[in-house]
Amino acid sequence: MIPFLRGANPLSPQEEKSLGEWWTAKYAETKKSSSWSWKGKEKVIKEALFLCNNDHCAYCDCHPLKDDKGFEIDHFVPKTIESQIAFTYSNLFPSCNECNKKSNNYDPLMLKPDELDYKFEDYFRFDSFTGEIIPNESKPLENQERAKITKDILRLNIGNKPINRLKAIKKEIKLNTPLDERPYRYGY
Repeated sequence: MIPFLRGANPLSPQEEKSLGEWWTAKYAETKKSSSWSWKGKEKVIKEALFLCNNDHCAYCDCHPLKDDKGFEIDHFVPKTIESQIAFTYSNLFPSCNECNKKSNNYDPLMLKPDELDYKFEDYFRFDSFTGEIIPNESKPLENQERAKITKDILRLNIGNKPINRLKAIKKEIKLNTPLDERPYRYGY
């Protein structure tokens, strides 16, 4: 997770509020997350989020999202936990489909990549032998705990992610791709 620089909100405060109220009422009535709808706002939100992070997942930093990894909009605080903020731009992040599988898992100690003082190295380190993102053991215990919670909930080392990171980094170094266009920018 590298710092996420959020751009301009494509929705007005009134749109965010009324859409949040719509979802709150809908969810209260059905108690089903499967009844979710972007109400015609998915395209403008995706475009705004895409510009913020140059087509990278806000969590694992895979790139490009438009290709095989999918491009999903993640609700950092799940919409079933805080229904009023379901359309609040500051709660939305571009995500690969693998990181977006966190479902309704959430912990207030999770690191949010757009926190003003967030820096990858203050919480994590990249293990260049295994490809894993792990808590930085040289940092305070509180930082290590927040990193562990974030890593576990977002499933940052699940499945082939570590191996994919190592392969992608080796490939991009050989190609001499500009850093912002490389996946897993914390690994360089």
